Amino acid sequence: MAIQKSTDKDFEKIISSETPSVIKFEADWCQPCKNLTTVVEEVSEEMKGKVNFFAHNVENDPNVPTTKVGPIRGIPHVCIFRKSEMIAERTGSIPKSAFVAWIKENI
Repeated sequence: MAIQKSTDKDFEKIISSETPSVIKFEADWCQPCKNLTTVVEEVSEEMKGKVNFFAHNVENDPNVPTTKVGPIRGIPHVCIFRKSEMIAERTGSIPKSAFVAWIKENI
């Protein structure tokens, strides 16, 4: 399963899903974001059907509802949402095993 794109326009719909949604906030110039993309792509395949994965480019769509996420001060920034509620968030790149463990302990 590829990482789906999130935009300001569809953000509310994405986070309201009953299925947990992992959203990675990123920018094209961000090398740690690119490194994490590889991890997220692998994990999205392994967790297919259990979790939805999205990438949100903060330069192309900078108006993420701050009432749901708060100010994003560093990227990559990853949030887990379910039913419009943020369950967990973290900033920075992370190894695959730690990323999987973080998701599993929060969904």
